Amino acid sequence: MSFVFWTLAVAHAAILVWGIRRLRDDWTSFAIGIAAVTAALAFDNFVLGLGGFMGESPALEFLNAGRFWTHAILTPTMMVAALGMLRLTGVGFAQTKWAFVVGGTVSGLLVLMGVWQDIINLDLEPVVEYGITRYVNTFELVPGPPIPAVLTILVVTAAGIVLWRRSKFAWLALGGIVMFGTAAAGGLLVGNTGEVAFTAALMSAMVFSTDRAGDAHSAL
Repeated sequence: MSFVFWTLAVAHAAILVWGIRRLRDDWTSFAIGIAAVTAALAFDNFVLGLGGFMGESPALEFLNAGRFWTHAILTPTMMVAALGMLRLTGVGFAQTKWAFVVGGTVSGLLVLMGVWQDIINLDLEPVVEYGITRYVNTFELVPGPPIPAVLTILVVTAAGIVLWRRSKFAWLALGGIVMFGTAAAGGLLVGNTGEVAFTAALMSAMVFSTDRAGDAHSAL
């Protein structure tokens, strides 16, 4: 099973390399955020793959802690990146500073929530699933699905729907729907496979938005 998670890690890495190559002359802070999330998910799956060969140990526990740290800090930043895509494609409300004040504030609050749950109060416990050893956080701020991740996917999917209606680019909305479906289906493997589709949609939407902004600038 380690091979499956390493395959997912390679898929994320391939998406990252493709995005870097496409955006190398047009980097924005929004693109950097998407790249960071993609790299973090590659790391996430790589560490899960290691759990097929490493049993309970301080080294594996430390690496698993890194999975939680990156999720807590980076996941909500996708909200701001999604707003950036709308700004780059000329969506009216995304041109205002208030859109980013609100988006940045909500994103920041979700980062703080994630930091409180998955960094400050991180309490790791080993579990074995799919024949691999991984560590889970036994601390729950609020029972149920992680609020920062759920709200982030909702906002990104909503931005994808706006992008679909405005620019006929459907992949971001569809990627968000796939992410919701795989997360709702339950199971680590299904959810992580959905993340590949989601990051592919995010990166392709970032490339599309950047290209659209460049075309608009050239036409002036």
